[in-house]
Amino acid sequence: MVNTQHVVAGHTLTLTAGVTYLATREFATRGKRIFPVTIETIGLAHVDAIKSITISGLSYDQANELLNGFNHGESCWDGRTW
Repeated sequence: MVNTQHVVAGHTLTLTAGVTYLATREFATRGKRIFPVTIETIGLAHVDAIKSITISGLSYDQANELLNGFNHGESCWDGRTW
């Protein structure tokens, strides 16, 4: 398995090539100011693949920018094959 780096919405991400990942964040609630984004495998992934990463300390707008830049399929649930 080969790990590769890409820059998405200003964040350098290292994930495993050929693996499909989905980026998600928690729903916004009143008073919440920090929105971590978690990127996790969806579907089948090789045992040596990077399973998940979390980008912390993002504002609502920053989190949405990362989600929109990462999940680029016809549906927001398609994720991205790295």
